[in-house]
Amino acid sequence: MSGGISGIFASMTRTKQFSDEEKTETKLNRTLGLLDLTGIGVGSTLGAGVYVLSGEVGRESSGPAVILAFAIAAFSSILSGMCYAEFGARVPKAGSGYIYSYVTMGEFCALTIGWNLVLSYVVGTSSVAKAWSSNLDAMIGCKIRAWTVSHFPSMSSQYLEQYPDVFAALIIVILAVLMCYGVQEVALVNKIFTFVNIGVIVFVSIAGMVKADLANWRLTPDEVISMSLEYANSNMTSIQCKDITHLNVEYFYNSSGTSLGPNQADLAAESMADDMNKTVSTSVTEMAAAMAEEDTTPADEKSLREAQEKGEYPGTGGFLPYGFSGVIAGTATCFYAFVGFDAIATTGEEAINPQKNIPISIVLSLIVCCVAYLGISAALTLMVPYFLLDSQAPLPAAFNYVGITWASYLVGIGATCALTTSLLGAMFPMPRVIYAMAEDGILYRKLAEVHEKTKTPIIATVVSGSLAAFLAMIFDLKELVDFMSIGTLMAYTLVAASVMILRYRNNPDYDTQTEIDDMNVTFSDFYKPRSKSPNAISTKVVGINSAILTVACIVFSAVGVTEEQHGFNSIAWTIWAFSAFTILVVCLSIRAQPESCSPLDFKVPMIPFVPAVNILVNVYLMVALPGTIWVKLIVWLAIGYFIYFSYGIKHSSENEKYQSINRTEMNGNENGNSKKDEILKN
Repeated sequence: MSGGISGIFASMTRTKQFSDEEKTETKLNRTLGLLDLTGIGVGSTLGAGVYVLSGEVGRESSGPAVILAFAIAAFSSILSGMCYAEFGARVPKAGSGYIYSYVTMGEFCALTIGWNLVLSYVVGTSSVAKAWSSNLDAMIGCKIRAWTVSHFPSMSSQYLEQYPDVFAALIIVILAVLMCYGVQEVALVNKIFTFVNIGVIVFVSIAGMVKADLANWRLTPDEVISMSLEYANSNMTSIQCKDITHLNVEYFYNSSGTSLGPNQADLAAESMADDMNKTVSTSVTEMAAAMAEEDTTPADEKSLREAQEKGEYPGTGGFLPYGFSGVIAGTATCFYAFVGFDAIATTGEEAINPQKNIPISIVLSLIVCCVAYLGISAALTLMVPYFLLDSQAPLPAAFNYVGITWASYLVGIGATCALTTSLLGAMFPMPRVIYAMAEDGILYRKLAEVHEKTKTPIIATVVSGSLAAFLAMIFDLKELVDFMSIGTLMAYTLVAASVMILRYRNNPDYDTQTEIDDMNVTFSDFYKPRSKSPNAISTKVVGINSAILTVACIVFSAVGVTEEQHGFNSIAWTIWAFSAFTILVVCLSIRAQPESCSPLDFKVPMIPFVPAVNILVNVYLMVALPGTIWVKLIVWLAIGYFIYFSYGIKHSSENEKYQSINRTEMNGNENGNSKKDEILKN
């Protein structure tokens, strides 16, 4: 490798090359068919969101229009899904967004995406495992929490969990062992639980429609106030597992799980004071305020009317109780309910006929999830007035509301199955991204070792599973959970951009080769290409336009996100309109460039508009994330970059190819050129 800054830059921007044989060659076991892949996608996506998110968004953000929020989010996710589908048809290798960006954007960009994906999968696994543990604990009467409190000390830190979540760590370890045993076994378990989950969702949708009352979509503001007051006066609080501490666990046991003592609120506040190392008097006040905030139903009519005027809970009734702005706010939350389908893209080396089955399974899984979310949302808001939905467990509470109490147990089974498949969906791609990066030499190659009998990346599975189990047991993931979003959104953005770039790149096997005399890009090249087939100039134009598109999307999103600060004054409007106009012009310029004629089993329609809209939505959601998340992301990336510059840049497989080329050229033998061509091809 050549020395100096230019050599480092060349190493960071080198792209991965695949021969036709390498695209289908794998050390893993190809056993996953179309049904298996679709099951992985549905299981990964249709998890906790359907049992929690529909109630939370319906109650607080969108009302009955949560249906529209899910529909818009589904549309955006399908755009991302189509981009992944084309790449799955083009590069059927393990690694998902990592390998896709490696082929188009270069090694450093691929490292960034892959490292972010590792983080999002690890944190996603930890958070779903904690949700699994909490759901089971609630079903069995908080016995797990009480046992944990009795046998483990409290951890006095605001960054750690109050008590170790041993069960969440245990379930990760068990599933990691299952994944080491073989991919077919994981696929079988995933299919069984996914079918049970879908069956429960179908039941809920049908039963909900039987008990549907269209009047719940036509409530007047006065009816909302009247019903809210009635609910506030009759609402009975129940014991929350998280409120059990070492201060009240004896009361819990002595009362057979029905009481936490005479002063539950004070005891909970004191335990928080002890854990946070604060004075008891201050913490009691803060906890009282926090517990008051949890019940968002105002206690008197005046407060309710003031909240309605401000567009806050409980809203004004009707189908759009929070206005269209509430739908948009709900969409941002609902978008994350569709995260998970990219797990299919990591199975490129374990799928049967990946070029065909991966694109189909991605689209099928998103359609199934979209229908399920719409059905559940409609059933919920028709059974129960939107403002009376339970934000934590909406489905059991809804069936209790309409008098079908026995159905809540069936919903509990469905939730357990959904969380299990969601956990498998988060864990399944985690070691495969690590395996792909280690196989390329960007991470330590030891992580790429495959078990001889089971054909699974066993070391990557053990390492990533251990890290996820540790996080689930020790850390409070409330702030870390946004890492799932930022890592996934960044991957979606790079995949969409990569699809555009590759579609306009010349393929020597199918496209006419055009010689260009003047390699300087001129203004006319942006709207009048020099040939009817892709060439070096048109490829540069698409790359420049993609960079401009990204910058314009960032500006457009920044203006939109900061609307409360500037109120869309004349300057903001001008910047916003100019950035929107730039996005449109850039898309038209890319559209004017010649496309490659490479045959694919699936192609994204309406290039470049579909990827451009996808990039805009993803960038907008990323810009809207808190600044603290970006700071933590920088720390995580710094760790990844340290590994790359100290190990990966020298041990990369692509670097070894270039080293071989340099040695061949230095030998200066008469067969040098032919050897060079052979190395590059392979």
